[in-house]
Amino acid sequence: MTLAALIDRLESLQVRYWEDEGRLRVSAPEGVLTPDLVEALRAHKEELLARLQVAITDPTGPHPLSLAQERLWFLETMGGTGAAYNVAGAVRIQGALDPVALTQAFTLVQQRQPMLRARFVDVDGSPAQIATATNVVTGLHRRAWHGDAAGALDAARADAQVPFAIMDEPLVRATLHEIDPADHLLAVTMHHLISDGASLTV
Repeated sequence: MTLAALIDRLESLQVRYWEDEGRLRVSAPEGVLTPDLVEALRAHKEELLARLQVAITDPTGPHPLSLAQERLWFLETMGGTGAAYNVAGAVRIQGALDPVALTQAFTLVQQRQPMLRARFVDVDGSPAQIATATNVVTGLHRRAWHGDAAGALDAARADAQVPFAIMDEPLVRATLHEIDPADHLLAVTMHHLISDGASLTV
């Protein structure tokens, strides 16, 4: 199995891997790490660690796309996929909430995670991934509904269906809908290019 094929398989199986003091660490759903996959990880251990090190030393890129990302890129450039690859979720927060602190926390997460600042560009005819500077983040938008919970829910659903322009805008957007001072709805939408089932568990 080639390195590219292994990375594609890891992504499709929602297997996370990272470097920890020079060691390759892996987290996978139960039953996914078959003997063949473990052997492939061992065979490509050094290459995977080198790939991770590049991302650490040069987080802004440009970096080549994985095979899964290349497929999504191709679909987008062939006319777009609409909202089919939007990954959206929302959580209702009832009780005391400091919106300013939440906004600051959201900004800090984006600053620490280059993937949440990712852009996808064409470099000499090939797609590549870059990350904006840490002071260029999406931010958390706020919207007040003055008791209209149904309106807030409808707005969150509608936003989840808005397509991303993958070359022209951030691939994550978030809105804190204030239903009233003690009732909020936090809605986040990302493109599948930067988010999958495994990353949502982190």
